[in-house]
Amino acid sequence: MRLLRESGFLPLHSTYANTWLSPLAVAKRLLERIWPPAPNSSDLSIETGIFNNLFKHILSSEALPAAHIGLPFGLSVFALGQKPVRT
Repeated sequence: MRLLRESGFLPLHSTYANTWLSPLAVAKRLLERIWPPAPNSSDLSIETGIFNNLFKHILSSEALPAAHIGLPFGLSVFALGQKPVRT
């Protein structure tokens, strides 16, 4: 929220996202300490295949609480600000 204010915006709402999937990401990172990935691998090229629909529903289930009360932690941060009207 501080960055929004410093940029001249009025902070309206902020929340985390990907909350439900955070434990999977933490587990993946911990396992990578034991079994490091190949040097040319990337998180961006992972094929989720049959899990796409499951992940889509998990992420969709966060929309309502994120919009209304906010989520306390997650893999992503979203902030909504409004540029003040100058007269």
